[in-house]
Amino acid sequence: MAAAFAVMVLGSPWILKGLPKRFFVICYVTFGVLIGGFLLFTPVGYYNLTAFELVAFTIIFSWITVFIRFIDAIVGSSTDAAGAAVMPASVA
Repeated sequence: MAAAFAVMVLGSPWILKGLPKRFFVICYVTFGVLIGGFLLFTPVGYYNLTAFELVAFTIIFSWITVFIRFIDAIVGSSTDAAGAAVMPASVA
């Protein structure tokens, strides 16, 4: 799970084109925190596999929350208060 997420986060600038650069900074920070948790598990042995999976789940869940908020902000900017798509003036 953590390895697949790490690949997805590192590939996000190519997979999720069009999102703001702030989002990709958050992706790289998330990747760094995930690697930090992995290093505390494998070479240091600070905690066991169950604790690492809990840390990885928390990191991934937090990233998904941020991703949803960015997507909502992008979609929300192109709709009006009622949720209908806003037509550009040149089309109307």
